[in-house]
Amino acid sequence: MNIAPITATSSLTMRERAPISLEELQMTASYLVRKDRKYIVSTQTLGPILAAINAEARVLEISGQRVFTYESLYFDTDDLQSYYRSLRQRPDRFKVRVRVYTDSGLSFLEAKTHDHHGRTVKQRMDRCGVAEPELDPGEQEWLGHLHEIGTSATRLSHMVTTRYSRTTLVLPNGEGRVTIDHNLEFSAPDGDTVAVPSIVILESKGAGHPTSVDYILWRHGIRPVSISKFGCGMSLLAEDLPSNRWHRVRNMLESSALRNGGNIREVSGVIERV
Repeated sequence: MNIAPITATSSLTMRERAPISLEELQMTASYLVRKDRKYIVSTQTLGPILAAINAEARVLEISGQRVFTYESLYFDTDDLQSYYRSLRQRPDRFKVRVRVYTDSGLSFLEAKTHDHHGRTVKQRMDRCGVAEPELDPGEQEWLGHLHEIGTSATRLSHMVTTRYSRTTLVLPNGEGRVTIDHNLEFSAPDGDTVAVPSIVILESKGAGHPTSVDYILWRHGIRPVSISKFGCGMSLLAEDLPSNRWHRVRNMLESSALRNGGNIREVSGVIERV
């Protein structure tokens, strides 16, 4: 991975940045309809990148905590409609997951589709803390109303779980937000696990135009990549699956992957120090 050095322009560490509450983030920067740009960054390069972000960017803080654990249970049909449609970039592609906010105990059933502009459209329903890997009839009915899913809703079952730690920065003036996902781990229902501790997925989310963080990354030779945590997790755990458009990213993850209980080095300290 060829990443040019980045010069820090902000003297603020992540701990010194001003906080933003979840309520304010939801009001000003939820971006349920949005343009996402994803980047692969090494843990060694992460600090200078974060230091270069506008000093007025605020960090999501809940009860004094700024690093949160996320767990996502992804669902697909037995013939992998979600996986193959995403792989082939079909306009009717979809993702279905149960998102669990481990620290708060909240959980949501979420469906992601795309509008005619190619923007991600996320819809969700509250699961009231339930994190079970099965969909009940009411959830299947809700999903079935989405034309991309339709009758396939009753055939969805749990395929892969992703776990990671996330820190969220909200950029000033309604520009967008940035998520930093680290300590990535993928696991199959049978317990087979792959961890990728030396890679960070940084994602900008906004209404459409590139954010200032995108420009920071572009100026230093870091370009957006086509990556799906669901798709990469599936292909890492089932190596016979085609990965096509995720092939380069999958190889990057595979090169630093630890399988089934390797010595995972937590990088939360990297986030907290910079």
